[in-house]
Amino acid sequence: MVIKTKTKAEEIILEVAELEREIAEKKEKLTPLLDSLKEYMGDQEFMTVGMFNLFYRNVKGSELIDKKKLVADYPDVYDAVRKTGAPSRKFSYEERVINENKAN
Repeated sequence: MVIKTKTKAEEIILEVAELEREIAEKKEKLTPLLDSLKEYMGDQEFMTVGMFNLFYRNVKGSELIDKKKLVADYPDVYDAVRKTGAPSRKFSYEERVINENKAN
């Protein structure tokens, strides 16, 4: 029998994964509650409930640029206004499924 000790990184990522699961569970419970408050408010934009002020306001829609159309119809304009950001690193993780009974 092989006994592996956990590294500090493994301890951290296990805690992160557990917290992510807990957050997802809480969000599943939170979403319908928030939807109920929105339904209760109806068309009202402001409401006081106990010690809480609730706001449910209309917001302006997003203005987007159709990049494909801009590149196709105005390639010179696209080249003139395009900006490229500095490279960065993105952290992500996924849980692997390990079959311990499988022989290599």
